[in-house]
Amino acid sequence: MDRETFARGLQVTPIGRVDRRSRERYHAKQQIQGRVKPKRNTKNMKKILATVGLTGLIAVGSIKGYQFYQEQTQTINLEQALQMGKDIQTLGLTPELVERMETVGDVLEEPDTLSNVELMEIGDEIRDIQKEVIHTKLQAVTGQEDIQFRSRDKNDGRCSVKIGDTTYWQDDIFNVGEKEISDNIIDQFESYHDYSSDINKMNYQDLYRKSYIKKITKQMGKVEKFAAGEISIDEKGNIKMEQTKQKEYEKMFEEKETDIAEER
Repeated sequence: MDRETFARGLQVTPIGRVDRRSRERYHAKQQIQGRVKPKRNTKNMKKILATVGLTGLIAVGSIKGYQFYQEQTQTINLEQALQMGKDIQTLGLTPELVERMETVGDVLEEPDTLSNVELMEIGDEIRDIQKEVIHTKLQAVTGQEDIQFRSRDKNDGRCSVKIGDTTYWQDDIFNVGEKEISDNIIDQFESYHDYSSDINKMNYQDLYRKSYIKKITKQMGKVEKFAAGEISIDEKGNIKMEQTKQKEYEKMFEEKETDIAEER
C-alpha cells in the first residue's frame, strides 16, 4: 500500500472543521476554572500536612495499642493450658476427647487438601466435639449426666442450664436466691446451637469453601479456649469458670526463662 492510499484511509478531522460550539464551551470552561482556581498557601499546607501526619501516627499507635490489649486479654487455648502444667483431669476432659481435638487441629492446618465432603465431615466433628466438651466439663464438677440448655426466657431474656434436678440461671441482677452459672459457659452453649444451626443448612455441593473453612476454624478456636478453662462450684453452689489470660501465660514463661538464666 502506497502512502497516498494509506493517508486516504485515515479519517482525520481538520482543525478548522472543529465545531464552533465545542470551542466556545471549552473556552468558557477554561475561563470559569481560571476565576475559581485558588492560590496555594504553602505555609498553611505544611501545617495541615504536619497535623495530618501527627494524627495518623497517633491513630496507628492507638490501633496497635488496642490490638496488643486485645491479644493480651484473650484467653489461652488447650495446648497452652497443658504447657502451663494443667492436667486433663483438672480441666474436666478425657484423653480420648483431647485426642479428637488434636486430630481436627492437625487437619485444619491444611484445609485446602480436603474435598467439600471432607470439610463438611470436619464441620460436623467440631460440632460433636464442642457438645461433648461442654457436657464432659460440667459433668466432671456436678456428677450429673443429664444436662439441658434452655435458650433465652421469653419473659426476662435469661438463659439457663438444667443439670440434674437443679436449674442454674445466667448471671444476672434479677437472680434472687437462684443458682447461677457463668456467662462464659452460657456463651459456649449459645455458640454451639448457633453453629449447629448454620452448618445444618449447608450443602456440600453449594459450599463456599473459603467462608466455610474460616467458620469451622474459628469455631474450633472457641472450643479449644473453652476446653482450657477450669469449672468449679463456689460456696453458694454457683457454677463458675476461670479462664487464663494470654498475658498470664506469657508472664509465666518469662519468669521461667529468667530463672533459667539466673541458674546459669
